[in-house]
Amino acid sequence: MLPLNSTDTLESFLSGAGTDKVIVIYYDVPDRQKDDNSEYKRNRQITASNGATDITCCDAPQQGYTRNIEEIYFNPTGAITITIQYDVSGAESAFITQTLAANETLIYDRGGWHVL
Repeated sequence: MLPLNSTDTLESFLSGAGTDKVIVIYYDVPDRQKDDNSEYKRNRQITASNGATDITCCDAPQQGYTRNIEEIYFNPTGAITITIQYDVSGAESAFITQTLAANETLIYDRGGWHVL
């Protein structure tokens, strides 16, 4: 699980032209949890890359929450290199940079990063 605080975002960058989409599955947990666990509703964010600049593929949660990223999927239309990175108040740190062939998918889940 990749946690994001209210000053953090998850970004992706493609090393070539393209508008491929990054899909992020997450749930938010308030600093003070609810008795009925209703805060664990899963959400998704689907973002198209532009091949030119960093794009935010998962926004920061609201103040007082932590966003827990469970899964990330990236399935490009052709061969490409993608970087997934944290942005903490403007300071970027790469999680992974992966070159993918056509028809390969980059996945992050509980087992870590995989290429299928």
